[in-house]
Amino acid sequence: MSVWGIGLIGWRSMRSKKQERILIEIKVTWRAHNGKSYSLAVNLRYASPQTIYAIPASGWENFQQFEKFLPIITYVPPFSGLEEHEEWRDEAPLRKQVGKAQPGSVLRNLLLRVNPQDWQEIQQVVKEWFSVELKPPQYEKGVDTQIVCEYKQGKKSYDIIAGGSGFHQTLTLLGFLYGYQPTTILLDEPDAHLHANLQRVVLEYFKFFHDKSQERNTQFLIATHAEELIRGVEVSQIISLLSQTPQRVQSTPAILTAMADVSNLEVTKLVDSPVVLYVEGEDDERLLYNWSKVLNTEESFRNVCFHIMGGGPKQQMLNDAQRHFAGVRQIIPHAKRLVLFDYDDEDSFHPPQDNPVLCEWQRKNIDNYLLVPEAWIRAARQKTLLGEKAIETFIQDFFAGENLMLPPNQTWRHVKANIFQVVDGKKLLFKKPDCLFQGLQNNFQLKLTRSTVAACMTADEIHEDVHQFFAKLNQILAV
Repeated sequence: MSVWGIGLIGWRSMRSKKQERILIEIKVTWRAHNGKSYSLAVNLRYASPQTIYAIPASGWENFQQFEKFLPIITYVPPFSGLEEHEEWRDEAPLRKQVGKAQPGSVLRNLLLRVNPQDWQEIQQVVKEWFSVELKPPQYEKGVDTQIVCEYKQGKKSYDIIAGGSGFHQTLTLLGFLYGYQPTTILLDEPDAHLHANLQRVVLEYFKFFHDKSQERNTQFLIATHAEELIRGVEVSQIISLLSQTPQRVQSTPAILTAMADVSNLEVTKLVDSPVVLYVEGEDDERLLYNWSKVLNTEESFRNVCFHIMGGGPKQQMLNDAQRHFAGVRQIIPHAKRLVLFDYDDEDSFHPPQDNPVLCEWQRKNIDNYLLVPEAWIRAARQKTLLGEKAIETFIQDFFAGENLMLPPNQTWRHVKANIFQVVDGKKLLFKKPDCLFQGLQNNFQLKLTRSTVAACMTADEIHEDVHQFFAKLNQILAV
C-alpha cells in the first residue's frame, strides 16, 4: 500500500483564499488477493476550522461501485440495562444508542430487524439454552407505539424484561449477529453476565456460525478477560494488548496468569523498573528494606517490585514464581527477576550458587541473620530508658545460653560458626514460647520487631551473605 498527500497547505492559508478551491488529495493503492491493483482517491476541501469536506476524486457514481466491497462492521458494546418499554426507532437513532453503549435500550428493535428464516434459528437456540419459547416481536408501523417482545414458559407468556441478565445478554448478541448480518462483528466483553458454562456454549456457537456460513465469511473479534473464552480458542487466534502493544500470544496459560495473578500495582511498578524480586514472605521484604538503608542501597532497592511467594515447599514456590513471571513477561516482555529462598534443610531443593536468577541464603532462614546480640541491645535502647542494664543482661544471657556468641577473632560479617547456619532463627527469636521476643515482652513489656532489630544493625554486623545478595541485585538492576 502507498499513500500520497498533494497540496499540503496550511489551513489558515486555505481559509484566506475563499475564491479558490484548494484540495488535498489522498490516494490509496492496494493489491488484492487476485493480484490486481486498485486505487481510491479522496479530495479533502477545507470549509471552516470545524469542517472538512471529503469528495471522491472520481465522482460519486464511481464511488458507489465500491460499496459492495465494503465490509459491514458491527460493534456490540457491553450489555446495558433493558428498558421496560421500547418504541420503534429508525436506523440513525438506533445506531446512536449503540454508540452510547446502551444496546439494552434498543434490544427489541434489534430483534425486530431479524428476517423470518434467521428468527427460527434464534428461537431454536434460545429454546435449547434457556428452555423457553421466544415469540416473534410484535409491531405494526403506523399503528403501534411500542414493540412487544415476549417469551413463553409453560403456558404463560412474559415480556423479555422478566428474563435474567444472561438471557438478555444472549438475545443482544444474537440480535446484532442476525439483525445486521455483519462481515465483521466486534464483541466488547460478551462474557458479561454469562455463567462460565454459558460462555463456553456461546463461544462454540460463534465457531459453529462461522463454519456453517462460509458465504458470509463472518469474522469475530472479541475483547475479553474471560478465562473460558480464552481457553476455548487456539493460541494462534489470541492477540494480547496487556503490554500496550498488540502481540501474538505464545502460551495460553501464560496470558491467563498475566490477567489473573499479575496485579495492577505490580504492572505500574514494573513499567518504570522491570525487575521482580520473589521472596518467601512479607518479613523478608521488610528485613531487606531495612538492611538496604544500612548498606546505602535504598535508592536502587526502591526500584524492585516484590512478589511474595507465600512459603511452603521450595519446589512448589519455584513453580509458582516461574508461572507468575511468565505472566509478567506477557505484559512487560523485557522484565527481569531474582528469586530468593531460605536454605531450610539439606533435603530441600537447592539452586546452584552460580544460577543467575535463583538465590538462596546460606543459613536456615533469613531470621538467622538477626542473631547479633549487639543489634538487639541497640534496638532495646531506642525503645526504653527504664531497666536498660537489666535488658542488656537478659539479651546477652539469652544468646550465651544458646551458644550464639561471636567466636574469638571473627566478625559478625564473616562469622563461619556452623551453629549460625543450622539453628532455626525464626523459632528461636520469634516463634517458640520461650523465644527472645516473648521474653522481652513478658519481662520488660518491650516489643522488638524484625524491622526494628534490622534497622539497628551496622554494616559490619550484616553478614557477607546479605552483602553478596545486594551486589547481585544491583548487578541485575544495572543491566
